[in-house]
Order: sequence, then C-alpha cells, then structure tokens
Amino acid sequence: MLAGRRQEALKTWFRSERVFNSDGQWYFHTRESIDVGPYESQFDAELEAGLLKELLKSLPVGESSEEVIREFVLDSFSWGNPLAVNCTLS
Repeated sequence: MLAGRRQEALKTWFRSERVFNSDGQWYFHTRESIDVGPYESQFDAELEAGLLKELLKSLPVGESSEEVIREFVLDSFSWGNPLAVNCTLS
C-alpha cells in the first residue's frame, strides 16, 4: 500500500522517473509539477529528492507543500549550492 502525505486526498499517481537529465545537468520533478536543480550528478539529484520527500512526509498540518519546497530551495543558497526551480502552474 502506498502511503500518502498527511491531509492529502487519495488519488492515483502515475509513476515515472522523477530524476532527469537536461543539457548535462540533473533535476528532479515533484508532485507539485516543480523541477528542482541543477545537480552535478544523478546521485546528487536522487539524494536531494529523497531528502525533500522526507521533509514533505512530515509536513505539519496546514502548511503547504509548495512552502516546504520554497524553503528547501532557499536553504540551498546558504549551503553554497543555489538551486533553481521551474514551475508548471495549472
């Protein structure tokens, strides 16, 4: 059984590779249709995607997933590896 995030409505997720390469740089795609990266390697992108996934699993009630992703990206600046995001708004 697949576990969803707290307070998230049940729905069917289409599984595909979340980590992808574009122009020699690695990114990962979130459920919120946000591409996060670039990373130097596939391993780095997979590792960071896993970290973000764990953060989102423990999302406090009432906090939006987009806010957690925003903080994740902003924190990358203080770590010395600034990330960019590409959002597909629906």
